[in-house]
Amino acid sequence: SKAVAKIQEWNETKLHYEPVGEPVDMKQAITPEVKAQCEALGKAMAEKLLAE
Repeated sequence: SKAVAKIQEWNETKLHYEPVGEPVDMKQAITPEVKAQCEALGKAMAEKLLAE
């Protein structure tokens, strides 16, 4: 989405964070698909932290 692209651009030019997992585009309601994406992102973040 446009918001994700803008955040990624800002990250690359200003923050230089290492991306972990796939970005999740959340709207007003959380669908089962979005919930699964959020859970996958959370697991990826936890794995990254535990690996360090």
